[in-house]
Amino acid sequence: MKRIAILFLSLLFIFNVISCKENNNSNNDIKNKEPDSNIENKEPDNNVENINLEDYKITSKELIEQSLIYKEFNFKEDDWTKIVNCISNGKEQIDLASSKEEIDNIVYNVKTFLNNVYNDRIYTWIGGGEPFTEGDGTKDNPYIIDNVRKFIYFSDSINNKTEPDAYYELTTDLDLKNIYWIPIGISDDRSFKGHFNGNGYEIKNCKISEYIIMCYVELDVVGLFGYNDGTIENLGIDDVNINVQFRYKEAKYCAIRAGGIVGVNNGIINNCYTIGNMMLNYMGGRSGCTSPCHIYSGGITAINEGVVSNSYANININIEFDENSGGVYVYGIGKGGKIENSFVILNYDIYDRLWSLNDVQVYNIGGDKEINCYRYQYDNRITSKICISDELNSKEFYVNKLNWNPEIWDLDNIVFDNDNYLDNCYPRLKKQK
Repeated sequence: MKRIAILFLSLLFIFNVISCKENNNSNNDIKNKEPDSNIENKEPDNNVENINLEDYKITSKELIEQSLIYKEFNFKEDDWTKIVNCISNGKEQIDLASSKEEIDNIVYNVKTFLNNVYNDRIYTWIGGGEPFTEGDGTKDNPYIIDNVRKFIYFSDSINNKTEPDAYYELTTDLDLKNIYWIPIGISDDRSFKGHFNGNGYEIKNCKISEYIIMCYVELDVVGLFGYNDGTIENLGIDDVNINVQFRYKEAKYCAIRAGGIVGVNNGIINNCYTIGNMMLNYMGGRSGCTSPCHIYSGGITAINEGVVSNSYANININIEFDENSGGVYVYGIGKGGKIENSFVILNYDIYDRLWSLNDVQVYNIGGDKEINCYRYQYDNRITSKICISDELNSKEFYVNKLNWNPEIWDLDNIVFDNDNYLDNCYPRLKKQK
């Protein structure tokens, strides 16, 4: 009997240990969840130069806190509780972390958990949009977007490969109120292939701000639209704010492509404009890594394999970088393709923190084929035409030189002074509906 009692107590002890361990694992699943098997899980490197771990913790906590801004999109209470708890636990784990690698894994696991809450939809809004109530997506009866939530639904539809080639029309101005925007067409296999008619309306306060870890599945194409294989026309974008930090982590080729409207354009952009700011901050990587990371930026699109016509950008581009930047390229409109009857007001600042003498190139326009394109202020790089302040104040410049249609463009109340348009006194599109 004594042996049986001892055996029973031993089994009970083992059972309790296992139960406690399972509970502990459950409470710490955010920290201990394994990253994707395709992601290299390197040992923590605490010898990386120029890294302040406390600052990195602050930046990482701010990143995962971004999801809290979506509360206005009316979650179910249980789902919202999951989000809040996940973020809170993640922040606690970051505070306890002892290396950048550990912090990166925590951030990745938090974001993966949040995505899993919403039906494993990786490239979608944390928070739902409002389904279309008008139209069927055909040319004669396009889907109507008349509020922000339907615009979010449109973004989700494209990023989830739902009707990527449909017809869409905007019927009102939209204010995104600086919510953190996820580009429409987030990857090459989820590109926009349809027809988007802005009808002369304007989208304001589009904010894209993400700390990009290049070895994970993250944004490498930035803009209101990511990849465009369709047509975007008659659309204005005012006060776009792109502020992206990214860093090199694995020894592999990578590139960031950021555009004022589209990251990569393989389609048509016609009668569009963008006004705003772009800040790209490449933070280098581990010592010994030699593979390059390239930075492409453009006023309308970073990479243009299609057509941009009858459009303009008024954009400030700031780029900071250090080691392992393979090249930095700034384009007034976009790199490559055909660009016609367009102009740019481009201000740029490029700062090499380590004086690494990487390849830096700036182009007034950037197209392979440029037809009747202008840039305000000449920087002596290429031979695109130059326009001066008096011309930008004159309706004749837009109609007679750029060949813009005054039935489409409102050119009667333009005031250009001190190298910029006054508020609400820039070329705008006339409302078509």
